[in-house]
Amino acid sequence: MGHGGGDAPPGYPTSWEADVVLRDGTVASLRPIRPDDGDALQRFHNAQSDESIYLRFFAPLRRLSDADVLRFTHVDYVDRVALVVTMRDEIIGVGRFDRLDGRSAEVAFNISDHYQGKGIGSVLLEHLAAIARDLGIARFTAEVLPQNRKMLAVFSDAGYEVARRIEDGVVEVGFDIEPTDRSRAVEMSREHRAEAQSLRALLTPRTIAVVGASRRTDTFGGQLLDRLLESRFAGRVVPVNPHVKKLRRLTCYPTVSAVPGTVDLAIVAVPAPAVLEVVDECAEAGVKALLVVSAGFAEESPGGAALQVELVRRARSAGMRVIGPNSFGIINNDPDVRLNATLAPTLPPPGHLGLFAQSGALGIAVLASAARRNLGISTFGSAGNRADVSGNDFMQYWIDDEATEAVGLYLESMGNPRKFSRIARKLALIKPVIVVKSGVSRFGVPPGHTVRETKARPEVFSAMLKQAGVIRVENVHQLFDIAQLVVHQPLPAGDRVAIVGNSAALGALTADACTSWKLTVAHGPVCLPSEASAEDFRAALDRAFEDPGVDSVVTCFIPPLATGDEQVAAAVRDASAASDKPCVATFLGLRGVDDGHSSVKGTGGGGVRAIPVYAMPEDAVRALAAATRYGQWRSRDQGTPVAPVGINRRIAEDVVGTVLSVSPRGAGSPTTRRPRCSRRTASTSGASRRSRPSRTPWPRPTGSATRWCSSRSRRWCVTRAAAAGSGWTSSTPRRCARRGPRSASVSRPSRPTGSSCRRWPRRASRASSPPTRTRCSARSSASRSPACRPSCSTTSRTASPAHRRHRLRADLVGEGRARPPRVPGPDPGAPGRARRPHRPGLGARRRHARDRLPRAQPGQRPPGRGRGARGRDHPRAGAAAHGPRPSLAHLRRPRRRVAAGGRRGAA
Repeated sequence: MGHGGGDAPPGYPTSWEADVVLRDGTVASLRPIRPDDGDALQRFHNAQSDESIYLRFFAPLRRLSDADVLRFTHVDYVDRVALVVTMRDEIIGVGRFDRLDGRSAEVAFNISDHYQGKGIGSVLLEHLAAIARDLGIARFTAEVLPQNRKMLAVFSDAGYEVARRIEDGVVEVGFDIEPTDRSRAVEMSREHRAEAQSLRALLTPRTIAVVGASRRTDTFGGQLLDRLLESRFAGRVVPVNPHVKKLRRLTCYPTVSAVPGTVDLAIVAVPAPAVLEVVDECAEAGVKALLVVSAGFAEESPGGAALQVELVRRARSAGMRVIGPNSFGIINNDPDVRLNATLAPTLPPPGHLGLFAQSGALGIAVLASAARRNLGISTFGSAGNRADVSGNDFMQYWIDDEATEAVGLYLESMGNPRKFSRIARKLALIKPVIVVKSGVSRFGVPPGHTVRETKARPEVFSAMLKQAGVIRVENVHQLFDIAQLVVHQPLPAGDRVAIVGNSAALGALTADACTSWKLTVAHGPVCLPSEASAEDFRAALDRAFEDPGVDSVVTCFIPPLATGDEQVAAAVRDASAASDKPCVATFLGLRGVDDGHSSVKGTGGGGVRAIPVYAMPEDAVRALAAATRYGQWRSRDQGTPVAPVGINRRIAEDVVGTVLSVSPRGAGSPTTRRPRCSRRTASTSGASRRSRPSRTPWPRPTGSATRWCSSRSRRWCVTRAAAAGSGWTSSTPRRCARRGPRSASVSRPSRPTGSSCRRWPRRASRASSPPTRTRCSARSSASRSPACRPSCSTTSRTASPAHRRHRLRADLVGEGRARPPRVPGPDPGAPGRARRPHRPGLGARRRHARDRLPRAQPGQRPPGRGRGARGRDHPRAGAAAHGPRPSLAHLRRPRRRVAAGGRRGAA
């Protein structure tokens, strides 16, 4: 979100702006300093204590001079960079660096006394280091007084290799800012703690203000107030309505600012146009977080989208986090909190499953399904339009939440896939993560969700989830099928399954399902008679659990004749409680969690471990297979990420970007063709003058395109990457500057910028493509015409233009890429215009002329076949006996006249 505004100076780097979460969970805005920040900087300095001023400036500088303010606020964003952290439009922290030479810079910080200890210095250092690396700076230095322990701790805790030395009573600190494994871990840990703390303030408030509370029960405000009171919220509930003094026997206040004490969470349930006014009141009252259930924002119109952006901007500038808008609410079933700020009529019991759903309508369905299955939840959140708080924030909170043992996410969109994959992998290493992801087509992203357009196929998303250890499912029912297993049962150690039941048909069906899901049936199927007693069931289950070749047990029962359902369920619970192997049960027509109380009617008693119950064997086996795969991933050695030495990341990114710009589908895509270079070689003795050109592969990165040189004598195949380095100006094939109409099968690029040669492009690398010098096969070096001479130092000596044209035409006809020349028919008066017959080149015409000479008689030399100017076979030696030689003057080109004292080619 931009904060630059209209007063931003030229060259202001808007991309450096960011909203950051501080250590206490509040939000602050970070941006580059601007020239109009002079007054705010002076106020920030005047509010500092004498000790903080002395530690920053090494002198009791009580007030900044105009020259100091000008120097601090006017920077060039290249050699002098300064960032400010603001909250409620006031500066609370400043960080800057000044370049000392090409590779190092001096860094300094100044943090407000009222906001120290919230991680502002660490945030500024992270952003300054990232900016400096982009500007080519590799090392930071700083001068710190020895008593400034907080700033020394910022450098030490950042994860860099810090070198210190004391000189003249000042500690000189220096460190390289290239990221290390420790610095990345420190950055990720700081981000995790800050975002988890911000969600903790949302889910564990002490005072809640319901803005828009009403006497009517059919309004959002009235229903939310009733849900809070019905759940017996452990904190204080305050209704806010300017037209009512009492609501549900509670004192009602006209505004949030009038509420006594501090408000931790404000639930906004007013019409969309009035939301911004409520946000300003909450900012003035110091509210920590907002839950906006009002609709009418980005999901409806562009005007609503602009209203949503302004809502988030005002909330973040005041340090508040926002859930919504268009949110369904939040739930925290912790007995010490008992928070139900949703519109759900049915609330699941307390449990150990964390749920997140973006849509409000799906939130109702998710909570209702969990309640029907008797599957307890720990916390629930609905992000609505996901303007601020998202599923990533909830996962950060669940990493440290001891009440949550498994996580279920219903995602309709994803704003930051890279961050989601990183956090989900960290969470999946300790707790199962189950994801229902819609949006596999272009109709999947709901209105109001701002996401970046992606060209990746759905398989890419599935591969990302698999790599992160996330369990991907297709619908909500599958999510709860797996959740009730991983929450109440241990993870399988392997894929070996035992099957125990009282129906041969159900046992065969279960075995087929195991085979289809790549599970090995190592025990059974064991089929007990329909009149078996509870002791028989227990004995069969004990034998299955005690088998060392079994990793999990599947039980499937139809209503037995001699034993009741409750006795069979009790036998399954007792046998499972005595083993560390997971167990799933199939009772036809039942689905949920059997905890010995409510889901299986009449079971009675309290089991030590709840049993997941499924209506059909296929559902139980599918859930067991998903848990087995997740258990194998989790037990696998994840390895240690390493950074290879000597790898230039920027060059690698440039290569990847170049390849993807040419072939967005990636390397090896069907649209990628392997280029060939059609390079003509010199004619040798005994070789045909009209032979096809040799084709040799040209090494290039996979996925690049083919480019052809505009020369007449040779075509070069280059990649776009090489073209970019040699000055290609356009990828559109153009007509050669000195050639006629091009063939449809040969594309030629435009002349590179800055090249003095009109016939040849400037080569990117002389070593990669050494010049080849070949002689013209039609004329000698002495009689070569000016048109056949090289036009620049990079060209080769080739045949005359006419001969080259004739050879290229013959090659194209031989390869089937051009039509043979048309000749006039026998009837000159035939309709249609015939093309002029093809005229061969000069060399061919000379050969044809020599072929027309009279043949030699037996014992005589052929006329005109001399081998030297002075030898006995000179052509003129037989002129007297055989007659004069036919003249070829009509075939020669007229020579240009040279003026006296001039040179050839002069004007």
